[in-house]
Amino acid sequence: MSREGQILHKLSEILDEMALSLEQFEMSRNPQPHDHFHYGMRTYRDWRMAFTNSLRASVTIFCSGLVWVTTAWPDGLTFMMFVSIVCALFSTLEQPALATKAFLHGTICAVGMSALLDLWVIAQPTTYEMLALCLAVPMLVGGLAFAYLPLILGAVAYNLFLPILIGPLNQGRMDEIMYFNTALPLVLAMVFAMWMYRVFLPFDPDGLRWDMRMAILRGLRQLAARRKPPAPVEVVGRGVDSFVRLSSMAGDTAPFVLERYLGGVLASMTIGLNVLRLRDILARGVLPAGAHRATQDMMNRMQRFSGRYGGQYGRTARATRLAVEYLVQCEQTEINLSVRVEMLRALASLRVIETQLEQNQPFFDAATPYLDQAFPTVQPAQKLQ
Repeated sequence: MSREGQILHKLSEILDEMALSLEQFEMSRNPQPHDHFHYGMRTYRDWRMAFTNSLRASVTIFCSGLVWVTTAWPDGLTFMMFVSIVCALFSTLEQPALATKAFLHGTICAVGMSALLDLWVIAQPTTYEMLALCLAVPMLVGGLAFAYLPLILGAVAYNLFLPILIGPLNQGRMDEIMYFNTALPLVLAMVFAMWMYRVFLPFDPDGLRWDMRMAILRGLRQLAARRKPPAPVEVVGRGVDSFVRLSSMAGDTAPFVLERYLGGVLASMTIGLNVLRLRDILARGVLPAGAHRATQDMMNRMQRFSGRYGGQYGRTARATRLAVEYLVQCEQTEINLSVRVEMLRALASLRVIETQLEQNQPFFDAATPYLDQAFPTVQPAQKLQ
């Protein structure tokens, strides 16, 4: 009876939320007249990553300035300018080394095409129409490449630097000396920026995933401890943001490991929503003293839920299991119907938390420095084969 009541209660909530979601989806497809509502998407800032990105860009530009000062290169200022452009474009990306590599390929294509145009083609036309005809094919190639997703970064570099390297004038053209004095700093700047992004504070997917997991566990502790908890939509928003970050930093991560990470993020979002429901239940004060104390003990343990030490996971899971067992006994003997319904609500949330902690132990029990070491590289089904 208790299990059936919990299932029915959760099922009713799911159906209500699904009906609301379908209604909002239908209104988004067929908006009413004079309805200008837009759902606000909140962005979540990672100050540590922002500091790392700014430090990486600053050091790269500073080192390019050192190259200019120490070598007294006449075109060093142009070299530094192109390095600054690359840092401004890619300093906020999580994997700038990959982006600068594609950017370098596009730059090389732009240098080659501009060499053909500057040294051979541009000197021939004598009218504007012939000049436009000569530039039509190279520009068309850049536009087509920009429409193809795998080549989009290279196409950006091609379309950005090709006009700079051509530099058509009304009564002149870019001569050979000016071309080489512009193309050489450009290529060297792309190589230098790509090298700096690979050497100084390089992309570390294991470290980023570890930091993200620690932030998730810290968020669960704050949900249970904060005097004014956040809204459920914020919990969902942070979970979606974690999904996006995991997808962007996948790289060469094994699919099985990535699935476990995604499952852990989804489990943390589910636990967070149920922690908020338990806080609402405790705030109403309908539960009996014993059930209230058992649930509060579980919440107190959740406030100290940390992944750095394996014992914290075990204590939190044990406190949740004990709360479930105690509330099951109390619910079976409770006579007051309203109190029993409230206990069923608490039990439903506690069982969800217990199940998520049990099924995602490698994610929440951070016994190893990096979670990848806690997962096998081959799925159990593959081992049996």
